[in-house]
Amino acid sequence: MEPFATGFFRDGRIVRFHRDIEQTVASIAEHDRAGAEAYRAFMHKAVPLVKTAVTGLESGSSAGGVRKAASSKIWPLLQGLKRRAGLSGARTTSSPRTGRCWSRSCAQT
Repeated sequence: MEPFATGFFRDGRIVRFHRDIEQTVASIAEHDRAGAEAYRAFMHKAVPLVKTAVTGLESGSSAGGVRKAASSKIWPLLQGLKRRAGLSGARTTSSPRTGRCWSRSCAQT
């Protein structure tokens, strides 16, 4: 069912939420361009986290099932966080635990 949710405002504005992020962004942008860009940025950070969380639910309750399902999701999540400078916005170049370099800047030092 599309849209899957609709927001109605007292002043008559309507925002439609679709499964496709860009369709939702377009609906928000009809009323607020900055809000639409903020929603797009939020979704680009939130979707990988939600997919990783859902993996645990889809894999059942066994530890082996969770480990097997999560292993294919966690590495891409970590790579995405690395590309986007982590959740804090601070550029991380090496692992605090291992000291292993994750970027060219620390590899050259």
